[in-house]
Amino acid sequence: MLFASDRVVYTVAMEGVSMKRIAILALTLGLASCGINNNSAPLPESAGTQVPNPVSEDAITAQARKNTTNQNLYLLNSTGIGLSIGQMKKYLEGKADIDDKKLDHELNKIFRDVLVDPANRHQQDISTQQLYPYSTLIPEEAVQMNSYERQLCDESAWRCLNFLDAGAIASSQSGADMSWQDYGINNEKDAFRHSYWNAVMTLSIGYAAAQAFADAHEKGSPTQVQGGVGQQMDFHNNAVGRNVANNLPNTDRCNGGARIALHKEMSNGRLRIVKRNSFLEKVDEKVGNTRYLVYSNAWATTWPTSYKNLINRAVGCYI
Repeated sequence: MLFASDRVVYTVAMEGVSMKRIAILALTLGLASCGINNNSAPLPESAGTQVPNPVSEDAITAQARKNTTNQNLYLLNSTGIGLSIGQMKKYLEGKADIDDKKLDHELNKIFRDVLVDPANRHQQDISTQQLYPYSTLIPEEAVQMNSYERQLCDESAWRCLNFLDAGAIASSQSGADMSWQDYGINNEKDAFRHSYWNAVMTLSIGYAAAQAFADAHEKGSPTQVQGGVGQQMDFHNNAVGRNVANNLPNTDRCNGGARIALHKEMSNGRLRIVKRNSFLEKVDEKVGNTRYLVYSNAWATTWPTSYKNLINRAVGCYI
């Protein structure tokens, strides 16, 4: 498994190695032209033993050929994640009962193809500072995953890829659908994001795997009070998201269908938020006498017309 510090080290190291190899090769050729014997036998004239041209490949993609699938996963940004999932879905069409080893091998080939374009790779200068980064799980923050999440990603790169993609989808959709809320901790936006994240995971990797990743995220989050009201809220909304997705009719089993279904559950009060004294108050994670879970529609009178119109849309995969 490649950790954050490892990635920085080997990325820089690979660039350094490439420059050193160029210098060494130039020096070797210079010495040879001067007739100086370096006491080493000449390389055989075969493709398998020739010294590779150090400037013919990008250092990242050269390293990608040696990496495991999960190591290459950590090199991708959100664009690369999306492209990889799209290509993998095309590969899986019409294939049944493919074994994990074959799946991992094919996924790694797709990663390498995607990594050829620098626009698809994670860049070290990308800011990961967000209001609540562990709840969004955008792919650029993959390096910040906790140890439980890393362990699950080690077990299946394909499920891990969908886990990260679902987080990015949920974060983006909650921001678009609930833009009227400027913050996203323990409120309606937070409730929808968690439920939708779990719904998207359920649709892509199944109920059990979705629950495993969601539980790993909650139990391993360094920003959350274990057993606190915020965690209780997240566990509840995660479960609602999985159950809603799992029970969608076949005609509505898609991200769009789950999205509208969960907004309806928000309106029905099936999700949970944390009580607050005023609509603009930022609630915290800690357990307290005045902080407890309430139904998600407790503040429905403050919702804008645009959101109420969204709730009233018919569930379907055309959205």
